[in-house]
Amino acid sequence: MTTITIERRLLERLYLYWLEDADPRELDEFTAQVRAALSATAPAQPAWHDAPTVPGDWVIVGKGFKSELQTGISQQEIDRVSSWPGRWYGPIPPDVGNKT
Repeated sequence: MTTITIERRLLERLYLYWLEDADPRELDEFTAQVRAALSATAPAQPAWHDAPTVPGDWVIVGKGFKSELQTGISQQEIDRVSSWPGRWYGPIPPDVGNKT
């Protein structure tokens, strides 16, 4: 599953278009706005979650506040596991740049 962020007003308009007939003159403009919102998704930024939400590297904090790094969590694992223990921070971005 992929998480996307879309402005609430666009989603509300989309919902209304599905419920009732849309004005054809507004539909093209609205469709362009929705497509732009969907294509402008930013890469996932590290944040606290109840479970991993996207593939990558995550830090898990379990009971007793013990933390460990879980690397390479795949989309298949995310889809398969129904209950993840602890709190998760991530995804951790790759370490890039010159280390001098």
